[in-house]
Amino acid sequence: MNNKASLVAFIFMLIVATTLSTVDVYGQRNSSRRNTTQSKPAPTQSTPQQPAQQQVIKSDIPYDFSKLRSSDNFRNTPWGATKEQVLAVDDSPRKEVGGDYLVLTGILGDVNVDITYFFWRGHFIKGTYVSTDSFNDYGGYLEKYIWFKDLMVKKYGQPKIDIASNWNNVSLKNKPDRWLTALSQGHVEHNATWQKDNIVIQIKLAGINGKPIIKMEYFIDNFDTEMQQVDDTDILRDL
Repeated sequence: MNNKASLVAFIFMLIVATTLSTVDVYGQRNSSRRNTTQSKPAPTQSTPQQPAQQQVIKSDIPYDFSKLRSSDNFRNTPWGATKEQVLAVDDSPRKEVGGDYLVLTGILGDVNVDITYFFWRGHFIKGTYVSTDSFNDYGGYLEKYIWFKDLMVKKYGQPKIDIASNWNNVSLKNKPDRWLTALSQGHVEHNATWQKDNIVIQIKLAGINGKPIIKMEYFIDNFDTEMQQVDDTDILRDL
């Protein structure tokens, strides 16, 4: 009898111990699940993406100036430079500053010149030298023009266009003593043109505003045409 009672008591204790163990394991699992849930980082709220049309930033430089990096430049100034960048490269004395141009003064050889930088939308697109010295006769201007042109031939080779004298008005052509007047009034001019990659280089002896000048200019070939196409595209997009 005692043995039976002992056996029953043993079985009862075994059942209780098994039940408690099961409950403990189940509790640990639930606790682990709770901890896992609590330690999981809260999802971050991503900023909603704007429509693609609104994300596109309209460039203020529609012209690709990078394609001109290997081209001849004007006074070591890269094409597309801003006024600030130009002034950092060229420290010549300032003469005049406008919205789309910058005039400096300097000496080219032994000739005093105005150095002008022209800008489009704030970016350098054209450079010119204009002589400011005066000579007593037509021959003095012609001599300096030929001297400058010969130097440019040494640097750029033979010009694509070379016009020794172009008479737009022949009324003074047979009066050599009046050729300075003819030059001043635009009756006659001399000019030469070089094409180096995408850059056009010109020199001319002509009359501007009643004054003879020697002018050398560097500019991007077909730039006005290309930019007009860009501007037309901008207008059409905004219609």
